[in-house]
Amino acid sequence: MKYILILLVCLCLISCDDPASSKDTGAVIEVVSKTFKITEQNEYYWYFSWQTDLKNTGDKNAEVFYKVNFRDCDNYVIDYSYRSVNIAVGQQVNCAGLCLIYADQASKVWRMTVNISSIYD
Repeated sequence: MKYILILLVCLCLISCDDPASSKDTGAVIEVVSKTFKITEQNEYYWYFSWQTDLKNTGDKNAEVFYKVNFRDCDNYVIDYSYRSVNIAVGQQVNCAGLCLIYADQASKVWRMTVNISSIYD
């Protein structure tokens, strides 16, 4: 029962963010899914491997700049990763990356968020 509760909490914490849009470009970008896992760790650092699916539901192609945040249980950002990707109209893309976090902070990571920084056509 304990593990089911932990799984439900984790699923809530990686729920999808609200879509971002740009009045200038006509693009609407939706965060469809996101997930992370620890792929390597030692006494000095942990590697967090992450993935997110972004979808352009607008009417124009877009160059999307986004930020992946790793947050603690109080919602403070522990570390982050900036990325960009080109997404055509109606296209959904899988974006992935790694984030190196020092061990003393890595153990505090509670959830991951994805924020769309800017959208250009």
